[in-house]
Amino acid sequence: MMDGMDMMDMMDFMDERQRENSIPLFSVHSVHVVHVVHVVHVVHVVHHVHRFH
Repeated sequence: MMDGMDMMDMMDFMDERQRENSIPLFSVHSVHVVHVVHVVHVVHVVHHVHRFH
């Protein structure tokens, strides 16, 4: 688990990368976020289904 300072450094790094090539990185980042949310949702649904049975 990262602490606050590492998190801020990562954000700064991402900002720098976005300034270099804003649109491509943003598109990739958005797709990645959507993918992560989808996976979490599927795991959550599967967990609920197992609990009800």
